[in-house]
Amino acid sequence: MPSDFQFVLCLKAPTRDEITVPGNYLYELIDDIRTRVDRGLRVAEKAVREVKPSSVEKTITRLRDRYREALRTGLLDSTEDLDVILLAHELGAAVCSADTGLMRWAERIGLRLIEPRALRGILERLSDDNRASNA
Repeated sequence: MPSDFQFVLCLKAPTRDEITVPGNYLYELIDDIRTRVDRGLRVAEKAVREVKPSSVEKTITRLRDRYREALRTGLLDSTEDLDVILLAHELGAAVCSADTGLMRWAERIGLRLIEPRALRGILERLSDDNRASNA
């Protein structure tokens, strides 16, 4: 990471043991997961019905792509994503990501969002402001 951006960025893990999460968010997450699992099962069932002996590999590839899309797109689907949300909440920081699931959950929780396209310009302005104030 360029050293001139370290004055803007905070490198820290969230204090997971000290953060409380409202039960409503957990309920929504579980409901979302259940809906996606059902959608994934429908994708798998459709692939099985469409399989032909000559196209098994193609069907498996298509099934994997559709299944992944049905289950993961728009979902908070990793511990790293959860860490981003928890840390942003802890620090009162904004969230910037191309991950739609992460951004959707950050918005649900009420965190500030930064569009990824805007981040570079924001960081450049902050860096320029810092250089000007140190000159």
